[in-house]
Amino acid sequence: MAKYTVVKTTGTTILCIRREDGASIPVCDGNADYQQYLADVTEHGAYPVEVIPDPVKEDPTDHDLLMAMAGILEAELA
Repeated sequence: MAKYTVVKTTGTTILCIRREDGASIPVCDGNADYQQYLADVTEHGAYPVEVIPDPVKEDPTDHDLLMAMAGILEAELA
């Protein structure tokens, strides 16, 4: 098992670095664990990457649209 796994979004934004013990290291220059990770990358090279897909925005259903319009109409009549 790799010592670290880089966790990214589909858009390549790094969310965190996960250590082999499951701890999550924030990408923060002031964090000692992050500095150790950077030193390890310099010494050993890149670590595996896990991509977390960006959420897919669903189109609203006809029911959702009708409920939204009903709410607007109700607010205008009140």
